[in-house]
Amino acid sequence: MDSGQSRLKLARLIDSEDLSHKLEARLGEVVTHADQRGFPRPVGSYHGTMVWDERDVDDWLDREHSE
Repeated sequence: MDSGQSRLKLARLIDSEDLSHKLEARLGEVVTHADQRGFPRPVGSYHGTMVWDERDVDDWLDREHSE
């Protein structure tokens, strides 16, 4: 691999339980956060559970805390 090429970064998917820990919120409050304008959309579902890309959530948190 050419050292000038950027490396492919794998997405780390988090479910609503992981998201509640990251948001420091109760599991039932995750929906409220997910409904906020600008909050990242889920990227899919796994066995009926919505999942988000952790990088998208981290970027959103960084923007929210910098304002």
